[in-house]
Amino acid sequence: MTALPPIPLLDVLEPASREALRAALVLHRFAPGDAIVTAGATDQSLYILLSGSATVVVGGLVITTLGEGALVGEMSFFEPFPDRSADVVAQTAVAAAGLERSSYAALCGASPVAAAGLERLVLGRLAARLAETNAQISELVTAPPVGILERLRRRMGWG
Repeated sequence: MTALPPIPLLDVLEPASREALRAALVLHRFAPGDAIVTAGATDQSLYILLSGSATVVVGGLVITTLGEGALVGEMSFFEPFPDRSADVVAQTAVAAAGLERSSYAALCGASPVAAAGLERLVLGRLAARLAETNAQISELVTAPPVGILERLRRRMGWG
């Protein structure tokens, strides 16, 4: 098994929790064009991108591009309805640290402090994403009607 490189995202955890979590993670490599996760799939792995970039695609539209430190699969990892909500496709060669749902369950029993630390990291990322989404919606709602379509066109990358 290949050793994981340093994961700066985990630096906020205390050393014992960080090492317990690192021990549960597995290194995955994806070539450009490979699916990291697929919309509708029922797998429940969580990934931390260590290098490379990937795009998030919903309904054929590129929503955003992710890079180093991004989380992938966090919604279905913690959600009781596990269907994936988006495709995430490697744009470049991607290295990612993956955590299987079963490994997380074992981590909860063996090191609840490490599991709670992971949950805080994910919640922080989700809160930041929600704040960004709220700001984008607010911008669209308060824009003059002609500007709304132009902003939406730019945001979605349409022509």
